[in-house]
Amino acid sequence: QDLLLYFCMFPCDHLVRRNPLIRRWLAEEIVFIEPEEDARSSPEEVAFNTLINRNIIQPVQVSNTGKVKRCRPYEIMLDSVSRKKSASNNFITLVCGRTGHEPPCVRRLSLHPNRAAANRRLKLPKDLSRLRTLAVFPAANLDNYKDTLKFAKYELLRVLDLKECSHLEEKHLRDICGLLLLKYLSLGETIGKVPQKIRNLQRLETLDMRRTETVELCLEALQLP
Repeated sequence: QDLLLYFCMFPCDHLVRRNPLIRRWLAEEIVFIEPEEDARSSPEEVAFNTLINRNIIQPVQVSNTGKVKRCRPYEIMLDSVSRKKSASNNFITLVCGRTGHEPPCVRRLSLHPNRAAANRRLKLPKDLSRLRTLAVFPAANLDNYKDTLKFAKYELLRVLDLKECSHLEEKHLRDICGLLLLKYLSLGETIGKVPQKIRNLQRLETLDMRRTETVELCLEALQLP
């Protein structure tokens, strides 16, 4: 169930890439089913394929070899199951404008600024001390809340998805390099150099910088797991 609920982290029209999705599942240590028929497949691959085979998520882009590259949940499934259950059990917290009722504990936060909030500062939940996952969408609206995000305070973060952020600055990256529990990090096109301080992220498993055409890596980055 958690695998399906995780799709609520993304905007409704967002095409979810297979490999980054699986890496985020791994970083959050979400429980997977055990492989049965094909022992060559990892548990997370089996879980993803199960969602496809049961028509829970829809393949949108498929490679020449038949492997699903991008997908999205079926709208009827997302509306009838995912959104209601994720809200009821506090699986994720969505911020699409100004916040109303704040959940007692925010573990996964997804920011979806809408047009109505385009000219207003986004109001985040006050207590983000237990935040494990933070995703920011879309890039164009980051100016409205980039000073509101205090990365250095989110010490329990495992997953930080800033790929859509076109206004991310080096000062933000310095704070991010102090998040010692971080396992998954994606950065936007404005970051082209990885600082030596990244050596602090000894648990980092994924560094996604595909939005940047040329990336300058330090030796410390290459020595990470």
